[in-house]
Amino acid sequence: MSSIAKQPFSKALAEAIERCYQAFGDYPVPSELDVCTQCCMAPEMEAQMRKWPLRDIPAEYFHVYNSSAKADVQRADEVGYFLPRMLELIAQGEELHYSTEMYLVRLERCPKGGFTPLQWQAVQAAAEAVFAEALSRYPWQPYIHEPLFVLFDVLLMWHKGGLDIQPMLDFWQRSDTPSATLQYADSAWFGYWVKGGIDEPFAEDQPQYISLMEAWLKDENHQSTFLARLLALDVQAVPGVEDWWCGGDFIPELLDAMRQGMS
Repeated sequence: MSSIAKQPFSKALAEAIERCYQAFGDYPVPSELDVCTQCCMAPEMEAQMRKWPLRDIPAEYFHVYNSSAKADVQRADEVGYFLPRMLELIAQGEELHYSTEMYLVRLERCPKGGFTPLQWQAVQAAAEAVFAEALSRYPWQPYIHEPLFVLFDVLLMWHKGGLDIQPMLDFWQRSDTPSATLQYADSAWFGYWVKGGIDEPFAEDQPQYISLMEAWLKDENHQSTFLARLLALDVQAVPGVEDWWCGGDFIPELLDAMRQGMS
């Protein structure tokens, strides 16, 4: 994990995470967990997840918890108890599953009516704060370290978890900063243009996500906004760009693709 990921939360993010702890604070410790203790999670780990203080449960436990065999429909009381800590760990850049898109698989399987509107609002606020924090970093400073990781993976994670990603897309388009612009270049190229569309295995059963993302990426105002920002940005003058594995060499191809998309 990089030192970038371990920096203290911004005030907005810290407050959003704390709001989640308060919103879900009435849930009792589960009497048992919906996990497989035969081959997925050791019985001792299952017991420790219920014994330890919620804020002390480490990320590796949630990695096993989320990856374990589980019911197709999850218990809202169990997921609600653990959710604030999972959101906190996501904000810290910890890995909670083998794939970013599946970090909130248990939330995805909860009945939508299992949580109150105020609880959903708290989670939505945390998701938006986490995403805003991610946009303040450059592509070579990812807060989740996985091969070929792009921020579209995070958007799909939130969408699968039942969150509204449109406010995040709107914020991205309003964020006229070098970091947000290069995060866009990285995600748009490797997550869309080079594939000829949203071609993500975890999105195959998410037609609403695909429709929303493609509408955003194809929007003329969207394309002209990011095209202008990329043209105005001297990428090689950005501090730390030498740490970007691709060095931004694809950006001329991205600009050509965007121009053709606008024609």
